Amino acid sequence: MEKLLLELLYRNRTSSVSEEEIKLQLISHPEYPSLKSVTDTLDYFEIGNIAAKVPKDALSDLPNSFLTLIKETDRNEELVLISKKKGKIVLQNQRGEKLKILPEAFLEIWTGTLIAVEKEEHKTIGFKLFGRPQLLLGVLAVLILGGMAIADMDILTIVYTFLSCLGLTTSVFIIKTDVGTEDSISKKICNMLSSKPVGCSAVISSKSSVLIKNISLGDASIIYFSSVLLTTVTLGIHGSLPFTIAILSLPMVAYSIYVQATQLKAWCVLCLILSTILVGQFTILVLAHTNWQFPIAYTLKALSLGLLITLFWLSYKKHYLSTQKLFKTKKEYLGLKRNYTFFKNALEQGKVKKLTKVEEHHSITFGSTSPSRLQITAYTNPLCGFCTEAFKAYHKILNMPTIEVSVELIFNTPQEIENPSYQISKRILELYKEDKLKAWESLESWFSNRDIGVWQEKFGPSNNNTFLGNEILDAHRSLCKENGIHHTPETCIEDYKFPRKYYDYNDLHLLIEDMVADFKIRREHHLVPA
Repeated sequence: MEKLLLELLYRNRTSSVSEEEIKLQLISHPEYPSLKSVTDTLDYFEIGNIAAKVPKDALSDLPNSFLTLIKETDRNEELVLISKKKGKIVLQNQRGEKLKILPEAFLEIWTGTLIAVEKEEHKTIGFKLFGRPQLLLGVLAVLILGGMAIADMDILTIVYTFLSCLGLTTSVFIIKTDVGTEDSISKKICNMLSSKPVGCSAVISSKSSVLIKNISLGDASIIYFSSVLLTTVTLGIHGSLPFTIAILSLPMVAYSIYVQATQLKAWCVLCLILSTILVGQFTILVLAHTNWQFPIAYTLKALSLGLLITLFWLSYKKHYLSTQKLFKTKKEYLGLKRNYTFFKNALEQGKVKKLTKVEEHHSITFGSTSPSRLQITAYTNPLCGFCTEAFKAYHKILNMPTIEVSVELIFNTPQEIENPSYQISKRILELYKEDKLKAWESLESWFSNRDIGVWQEKFGPSNNNTFLGNEILDAHRSLCKENGIHHTPETCIEDYKFPRKYYDYNDLHLLIEDMVADFKIRREHHLVPA
């Protein structure tokens, strides 16, 4: 699912967000791999999107690319990425397979449920090329072979170098399988000899594939083919060193095949491809070999390149494994945070036994007015830098049309009337009494810029000749003291303090639906005040 989402974002030129961040948010969602996990992820990164069920005759009016559900069987549905090209529909499934069909055939299997994202022309693409190492290797191979062709090298050297590129690409797939990050291409290759995808992983992760301590088959093949490729391109093929190394690789080929056939009784297609490449390179060197000479300068340079590549790879792999481990830890952590049971326990730790409420005529409230709404009380101060993140969270929640939530603002400002914080808060209260929507607009404007001069030019200064707002700000300040609120932002959900020890404000909208449903049930059972 994550690959389809990333592809959709790329096609719509939508993402300055890294691939890793998108994948983390998506796969850690408690309802992954549902459509809701996709829309929540898009909402989290504030990527404009729409999820809807549309009539089938609206197909021609839809964007050129979107995610949708199709009928796989009578009972099952499958998520696919749709592309409209030259009067035909291209379906791409989660396995990377593509199918081109006519619109009439598509309509027969289409459910009408889709997710589309807004196209943003001016955003940079942050993940497409660098998320596909096999593409980079392919480009590298083309450049190397092109350079060799221009240099007028003989056909045997060109074929030898091509096999080195192929061996290096295969080695990358082996490494990815070894660390558990194999992709659709390697899975397809590994399924060539068996319908069970365990063949490659069973062989590659076995004890037999560990050649020396901490150096596996994948490590050895990466080091070998990188060294051979770099040596061939920079130094050429001279003397008997390449031929000698090729001879030494043959026992490893025989050992690999023997272990797969007799001990593991499972075949690794990637390993067999690697063995074939090594035999192929040996055959080429047999045809090209003329004498047994070991030029000292060439030998030392080639061995030095091999040593440098070995040190570099072992260092890089250590970093890569740490990154993968960190990614897994982040995934588990985010999954735990999104678990509503965990959040509920954390929330209940912040129960305020005697939380004083503001009097109704001093209340500054936005959002739902339903009696069953969830009440959020937000203690804030316009000059509080951290309050910006909190306000963005409230804004995102209030923009969720199906969620019955109200946000009540309590301004914790100094007593000094000339203080900018007091002046801004008072002007917001004046606007609130005139026009509630205008007051909300002023809040949006302030927390998006926080420039006093610009803001007052747009919304005007407070009216110091009136006492409107002064009484409310005094009441709010007293309320903060009564409830022990000394710092902002502070958020209370009903009678519970938002557990900022475990959660950030941008986590709030991910849990709000469960909170609304939970508090509604608790009210019905008289577990919380109505």
